[in-house]
Amino acid sequence: MRLNSNFVIHVIADEHLAIPTGPNYDTFHGIVSLNEPVSLLLQAMQNRSLSKENMISILTDQYLVDSETAAADLDVLIRDLTEMGLIET
Repeated sequence: MRLNSNFVIHVIADEHLAIPTGPNYDTFHGIVSLNEPVSLLLQAMQNRSLSKENMISILTDQYLVDSETAAADLDVLIRDLTEMGLIET
């Protein structure tokens, strides 16, 4: 999975944001506010494609979460981010 190239991730005054660019600017109305773990994953996806296993490793390395919980949460997150068009699978 990769961040859609028509979005950029910015941190402004401790706010983590996904901002549409390019063609998305006209079709995606708004900015997406992100929590820190999601921002971390999307920032990692800006430069490379990540598997679900890569994402689990990032989360378990950075946060006090076990692999099973991270995997279950990622299933929902991946679905939501895909539906919003933020990531490409």
